[in-house]
Order: sequence, then C-alpha cells, then structure tokens
Amino acid sequence: MRTMEKSLVDEYGQFHYGNYDAYFQALNPLDFRGGIWGVLPKPLRRRRLKEWQAYMIDGKKYYILIGAMDMKLFSVLKVLIYDKTSNHTWGTSEILHNKTIKVAENLKSGSAFACEKGTTIFSNNFLKNNRIEIGFNFTDALTGDSIRGYFEAGSKINHPSVSVLPLKNSAGFYTHKQLMSIEGYFAVNSKVHSLSSGETTLVLDDQKVFYPYKTYWDWGCAAGIVGSEYCGFTVSDVRAVHEKRNENAFWKDGELHRVEDVKFIHNKKSGNWSILDASGAVDMEFKPAAKHLIERNMFWVRTKYEGPLGWYSGHIGSENGEKLYVNGMFGMLERMNLRL
Repeated sequence: MRTMEKSLVDEYGQFHYGNYDAYFQALNPLDFRGGIWGVLPKPLRRRRLKEWQAYMIDGKKYYILIGAMDMKLFSVLKVLIYDKTSNHTWGTSEILHNKTIKVAENLKSGSAFACEKGTTIFSNNFLKNNRIEIGFNFTDALTGDSIRGYFEAGSKINHPSVSVLPLKNSAGFYTHKQLMSIEGYFAVNSKVHSLSSGETTLVLDDQKVFYPYKTYWDWGCAAGIVGSEYCGFTVSDVRAVHEKRNENAFWKDGELHRVEDVKFIHNKKSGNWSILDASGAVDMEFKPAAKHLIERNMFWVRTKYEGPLGWYSGHIGSENGEKLYVNGMFGMLERMNLRL
C-alpha cells in the first residue's frame, strides 16, 4: 500500500484536510490545536474524540457487519449476520455506559479488542503488509445460539479512500475506507459456514472524529464482484461538513473514483431510499431487507441510529465520467441523529 510521509495533524496543530488514496504514516488527532475542542487540555480532548472500526463482509449467501465504537461516554459492540436466502438474522448489540474499549490507534499495525457481557470482538490490522484478521464470538440475543467467527483478508484489491473533512464549529473528521478480498468462517453452535475469497468482499471503515454537540448523517455502502472485478462504493451526507467536501467514492476494477455530493431521500410509503446527486451521475435506490434500530436517551446524550441492510440498484458516476452499475449489490444504509 502507498503511504504518505505526513501525519494526520501537522506541526502547527492543524488537520491535513483533503482526499487521499494512501494512509497516513501517523494518526495523531489529539495534537489538534484549534476550533472548539482543540483549545481544551489533551485529557479533555481525548474525551471528545470519537473512534471506531467497522467491517462489512459480503458473500453470496451471508452479509456480516462487525463494529466497535468508542464514544467515550459509552461504547458500542455490534455483530450482525444476515442470511440473504432465509431472511434470518443473528446478532448482538451491546451498549456499554461509561466504558471505553480499545480501538486500533492506526491501521498500519494496530489492534482492537473488546470483551464485555459475553461479546468479544478483535481485529489485527497490518495494512503495511495488506493483511487484516477479524474475530468475534457472542450469544444471539433471540435464539441463544453460540456464534463465533474468524476472517482474514490477505491481499489488497484497491487503493484506500482516505478523507479528512472540516466540521463546522469543531475540528476534523478522518475516515479510511478500503475494499479487499476476504475469507473465513462463522459457526452457529457446531455448524460451520465458510466464505471463500473468490466470492467475498470486505469494506473496512476506520474513523476518528471530533463531532460537534449535534450531528446528523446519512451513509450508504455496498460491495460485490462484478464479473471478475471487485467493486464497491461508499457515499455519505454529513451535515456538519463544510467547504463543499465529502468522502464519496467508488472502486471499479482496482481503481478509485471520486464522487460529487449526494442526498438521501426516504420514501416512507415504500420504505425505500433514493441516493442522488445534482447532475444525475448518481442515481441509486436502496431496498431494505432487514431493519436495525438503536435508540437511547441519557440526559443530554441522545442517539437514534437506523442501519437497515438491503439491496442496491442503479448507478454511481464519478467526476471524470466513469460509471459503476450497482444492480444486485447488497449492503447497508445508515441514518444517525447524534447529540453528544
């Protein structure tokens, strides 16, 4: 993987805003000195920094979402396994109040680990060698099934999509997304389900961000193998981002393509979503197959998270005229209303 010689925050305490196709040598968001949160002492800045890693695995039959989020006031551990053929979901979602979990400091050579309430998630990220290991175990909340899994991505497919975006009245929004091939298994009790590398994709999502007190965003992501090409996309509409910047991009046949701003429109009657840009280069529809909702109110903290899984159709086009048809791609959509 290509690397950049500079760190996320420069020697003057400012974020390196922009879009990149390589990872930073050093992730040092706590060195930020500016905005509302940058003037706080470093221990308080650490409390404001929100961090997480998520892994979206898509195979022919199963879709797996693994996430670990450290919001400092609380943490979230989440694993969902969706069977596309039977419309069955195994899963757990643990919210840990006033607890922090270990997320990876960086993806070049960092590890994440969390073990609470019978749920364990770990990842070893060695992108300097194009390698990732992911494992989990939990007890399904509805059936009581004991579920464990292990996956390994051993080769790079695309350049990463790395974005550092300015947030209003705040600081920086760093995100690293990457499409890779992956293989592994999960087991429900004693029954093992294998996912081979020739039919399975991984989208990695790493974020470190100083959110403003109120934050709203929509986000969509999917991947798949079209012919023999590994393809996928990630698009979002983060309300707090300014200066006309975004993280939107897609991968097609090993190439990363940037995308203009998009809007998410929810048709409450049908339940479907439209994702559009101003020029018509992006015209996608998302049809939910499985719903996922987390809603919590804790005094001044409020979280409402909708994260349905489902099918995409339509196309996504780039600034340079390249186009990817997403018909039949399975992925997720996310709407977050966060006050923190």
